Amino acid sequence: MNTLLKEFETYCHTPGVDSGKSRSYSNAILYLCDFLNETVIDASSIAKIKNIEPSLADKNSAVYKELLGFLISRKQSSYLINGFISASLKYFHEFIGKKQDVLYEDNTMNISDNETLYEGSKVQIWVNAYERNPDARRKCIEYYGCYCHACNFNFENYYGAMGKGVIHVHHIKPLHEINEQYIVDPINDLIPVCPNCHAILHTKINGQYLSVEELKLNITKQLN
Repeated sequence: MNTLLKEFETYCHTPGVDSGKSRSYSNAILYLCDFLNETVIDASSIAKIKNIEPSLADKNSAVYKELLGFLISRKQSSYLINGFISASLKYFHEFIGKKQDVLYEDNTMNISDNETLYEGSKVQIWVNAYERNPDARRKCIEYYGCYCHACNFNFENYYGAMGKGVIHVHHIKPLHEINEQYIVDPINDLIPVCPNCHAILHTKINGQYLSVEELKLNITKQLN
């Protein structure tokens, strides 16, 4: 299990959480991941957890009965019967909500060829993971060029042919701030950046996220 589970256990020690049960809460999530055949906590496993969550509240559901049988086989049925899983999910919601910036994905989904480009409608992933729009990405790169607009790194220039087309696309307005479907403008809403700069753009500096221009200015100062 990855470090995210350890971070969750640490989070359970914060004020407002029943810290005396922190290990039980993290174990409950661990058993839930095992039940779903997931070995790490990431956007994929979180989506699976979210999808079965409504069924866990229904003792007559097939998922509830299957999970109960799974836990009984491991002599851990108390996690479900005594409510540790439902309680842990409550705090897990809160924890993942604070970690949403490190859980964003650059994977794309198939969409129609319609020229009206939609992005941001929430999928069944409750951690603010959103549909990605491959057409918007393509049009953004076609307009701006395939290089980082923060540090000017160009993968093709550095790596040759193997680096052609390699670049991240950063949403200037963070997707986690968008709560409903919106029409994405590939020119005004997106900007190509390298993975390193993308990571920095998704990291709060003194409680705030940097804009691409602010990051570019910081890089210039560091190099001079």
